Amino acid sequence: MKYVILVITVLYASLSMIAAFTQLKSAEKKDTSWMMLLGSALLITASVFMMSSLNFDWAVAILGGALISIAAFLNGKRGGNFHA
Repeated sequence: MKYVILVITVLYASLSMIAAFTQLKSAEKKDTSWMMLLGSALLITASVFMMSSLNFDWAVAILGGALISIAAFLNGKRGGNFHA
């Protein structure tokens, strides 16, 4: 089960990283793109920590996931496609 969660986490982080790079090329305001890029890097780092059996991997994963979620929320709010 641990490896299934790792694969899902790395896939989510990779897709978020691709979205961040795409936004960096096209967006006028790049603040949320950098947040999403940092969050995806933190999620990948948390996955490496989890494979290394370090005890603080959950804190890094929560921070990375929160950064991605906040960036997505702000992008939706800025773009007028806001559903809450």
